[in-house]
Amino acid sequence: MQLVTTSHEDWLVHSEHALDVRTATPESAARGPLEEAMPQGRDAPALRRLMTELQMLLHEHPVNVARQRRGVPEINAVWFHGAGEIRDLQRYALPQAFGDDLYLRGIYRLNLADVTAAATDVRSMLARLRSRAVVVVAANDVDVLEAAWIAPLTRALTTGAIARLDIVLDCWRVTVARHALLKFWRGARAPAEWAAC
Repeated sequence: MQLVTTSHEDWLVHSEHALDVRTATPESAARGPLEEAMPQGRDAPALRRLMTELQMLLHEHPVNVARQRRGVPEINAVWFHGAGEIRDLQRYALPQAFGDDLYLRGIYRLNLADVTAAATDVRSMLARLRSRAVVVVAANDVDVLEAAWIAPLTRALTTGAIARLDIVLDCWRVTVARHALLKFWRGARAPAEWAAC
């Protein structure tokens, strides 16, 4: 395997052959038992051994000695996730994108397109909007998501600033076009009730 760094300062590991392995992101690994988050699949034992060897290499590495002297946490492990294979790549013209999500950035990088850093609010995002766009927002609270994003985007839909709004929440997708706002006989539903629709 070979360590490759990208122009965006991401670290990738290149393997000569495709790995039969299923991995978990660091965020999902932190939410449960570590053993369940470790790589699984035919090539997982080799990847686990490499992770262990890297842990031993980092134990007294000069970088960690310097970090310890500065009083900052040591780097004690390397976590592999996101195994994939690129073959017969067909590129697509993608809409404008906003967000810091790694998956979003990866899709756009494969298609030689840029992603604008995550917008802090709807107004700043709309000011930079050129045409159709994908916006990835990190929000753990549906009420905050509704107040900060959904309500202002609904107002933008009402005023004609945008023509259509697609909201994807995990496995749910809600699509609203401006003409749908004319269906005044339908009562409004809070975002928490959308799953029941």
